[in-house]
Amino acid sequence: MPADGDEVLGEVTIDATLADDAGVAGAPTLTLDGNPINIGDTLSSDEMAAGGHELRIEATDELGNTSVHIVSFTTHPNTPVFGDLSPVSGTSGTEGTVTLSTTVTDPHGGDVDTTFYEATPRMPEMAAQGTTPSLPLNQLNFTGQEEAGTDGLAPGDDETLRSPAAEEVTFQRFDVPVDESSSDQVISWSGEVDPARGARLHVWDGEEQIWQLLQDSRGTADGLTELTGIAQPAHITDGTVHLLVEGYDPFTDDIAGEVTDEFRDPETYDFSIAHNTDTQYLAEGAVDQEGAAAERFRDAYLDTTQWIADNADERKIAYAVHTGGLVNDDNVITNDPEWIGHARDQYAVADEAQTILDEAGIPNGVLPGNHDNKYGTDNSLYNEYFGPERYEALSETWENAEYGGPWKPGDNQNHYDLFTASGQDFLVVHLGYMATDEELAWANEVLAQYPDRNAILASHEYINASTATDARGASHTAHWGEAIYEKVVSQNPNIFLVLSGHVHGVGTNVRHNVAEDGHHVVELLADYQEYLVDGEKTAGYKRLLQFDVDRSEMSVNTYSARLDDHGAHEYDSATNREYDGTEDEFTVPINLNTRTTSIATDSVLVTAYSDIEIGSDTVASGASATADWTGLEPGTTYGWYAVAENATGGTGTSPLSVFTVAASTTEPEEPGDPTPIPDAEGKTYLLSNTWDSTTHDTAFVYGRANDEMFVGDWDGDGNDTFAVRRGDRYFVSNELRGGNADSEFAYGREADTVLIGDWDGNGTDTPGVRR
Repeated sequence: MPADGDEVLGEVTIDATLADDAGVAGAPTLTLDGNPINIGDTLSSDEMAAGGHELRIEATDELGNTSVHIVSFTTHPNTPVFGDLSPVSGTSGTEGTVTLSTTVTDPHGGDVDTTFYEATPRMPEMAAQGTTPSLPLNQLNFTGQEEAGTDGLAPGDDETLRSPAAEEVTFQRFDVPVDESSSDQVISWSGEVDPARGARLHVWDGEEQIWQLLQDSRGTADGLTELTGIAQPAHITDGTVHLLVEGYDPFTDDIAGEVTDEFRDPETYDFSIAHNTDTQYLAEGAVDQEGAAAERFRDAYLDTTQWIADNADERKIAYAVHTGGLVNDDNVITNDPEWIGHARDQYAVADEAQTILDEAGIPNGVLPGNHDNKYGTDNSLYNEYFGPERYEALSETWENAEYGGPWKPGDNQNHYDLFTASGQDFLVVHLGYMATDEELAWANEVLAQYPDRNAILASHEYINASTATDARGASHTAHWGEAIYEKVVSQNPNIFLVLSGHVHGVGTNVRHNVAEDGHHVVELLADYQEYLVDGEKTAGYKRLLQFDVDRSEMSVNTYSARLDDHGAHEYDSATNREYDGTEDEFTVPINLNTRTTSIATDSVLVTAYSDIEIGSDTVASGASATADWTGLEPGTTYGWYAVAENATGGTGTSPLSVFTVAASTTEPEEPGDPTPIPDAEGKTYLLSNTWDSTTHDTAFVYGRANDEMFVGDWDGDGNDTFAVRRGDRYFVSNELRGGNADSEFAYGREADTVLIGDWDGNGTDTPGVRR
């Protein structure tokens, strides 16, 4: 029991005795830092936050009188802390004698006694792998899994076992034989996992008949990903620990990146798409304004398409899309020739701008917004300038792209395009403003017609502007956006990207499990029409979407050709949000049909602690404790750990570390005289090719006297030759001679009984073992 003002190190038991318990009603009440505790509880300074603590003891008598006693004390850690271990876990190629070392620091600055112990690492005897849409965690084995072999699974061998790539889940299964009598066994997996992917380590619970999750981690670009856990008794089934490593795609919107105010280096991506929308104020200003002002509006529109044309080759622009809002005044149902003429003048500006793309041979598509089709009631003027015949003719000039056709003859309100870039086939479905159920049904038919193409949906209205600084979390617009999502996007698993405008501002969503589990969709709004430059709506920003096919990622840059400026937020006129630049310059994952996941296992171990002491050392706090481990066998993997104790009884245990001793480089010796001599005894072979010969036909020296010898046809040429075994290593010769072996490999365990045979009937003998 601590006294008031004590400094507690290590463990202390709570005990309270009342000086006068006469008339006390019930047992006293105890709290530690406001939390209830009981008499007899044990406190450990290592498990408590360092600093001050308050123990409150309260007792009440039968008359209701209360007595309170408060004990204030402080705690400090009492556990020695380990620094780096040497050899570093996973080291290979060590000598037969290894110096183990670790730095140990005492929280009180005193000397530390460190004892080094052996640990026994066990490697898999079976490996299998496969892919699956989902993992049924109540099954030990999975449909489609195939044996993979265990070569390359030893730590430090510079080899890996890579799983098959999967669009959904890739997995690897391992069976590791263990000693059931060992209580504390550590499961460890290390391997290569992409930073944009994740891996989960599971162990089979034989009692519950289920895969139990031990650890889940995202991958890393720097070194190997490590997953660990403890093998409990329920995890050992007939002397085996069954392990499962699952590689998965989290598809998270957390790809690191800085706002650099510059486009990506074209060498780092495969192709790009230009997205423009809601240029209506620019077309209107070019007509309504006069002189220099009119030129500013006109140039803001034409500069955008001219930049796309001028940079198409350098920036690998494969397609350009305009999601409507081409003009501002085709929004009124009227027969007034002056109004109609005014709208035509604006269409002429839009036509001039889009013609720049046409003449540059850039595949492109447009659709009408609410100001281009009188709020969905009349497409006639829009079709006069941007009707099907325009794009049917242009399609003849496009490379790797074609105009798919309108939803109805003569009406380009809705249409689709096809293009191919970087070996990927794409479908772009354009939906004009206020698409009816009939039009949405047409979109579904087109999407169903091309299920294997990566589909982009272009819609004038779809999501609202976000007020978040990075523009995440945008909602669907009421009615039209919600209808398109529910009736089209959520029904078609080939849609991976939705582009829209209409609502002033920007929005970004990464939606998961859309249309089916494991399929994800990115939704983008990019409408800069209300962004002001010197009080004018002439900012002229558009986006370049840059695609990395191998990584299935898309980097977004926002740029104004008129201003030669990246990032638009400084010109945002809205007062209900404060964008910070990350809304316009970012990278997101995209669900291309090439997006796959795989993992590569470097090593799998189940390591048992033991009480076999290697050595001990007492050093000052902060110094390195060492111990020499001698007599280590070539080609063998060893494990170790250390336990440190300070003068106040605080103890700590280091992490496990494993290393592999270099394999023996000694080969079978050169031949000697056929007559056995002392140093050749037991390794001289005298061979006869007949049963009645009085002398031998061949003589040579091979291997060592204490080698275990086997005879077999190792290369399938019809002739038997020799192989010898030392420990778990085999030295095989395909000719009857001395000298170096033709092949050398490790197989099984030293205690195995070896069997030789032609197991698959191919004429070649190979080893098997019995345990």
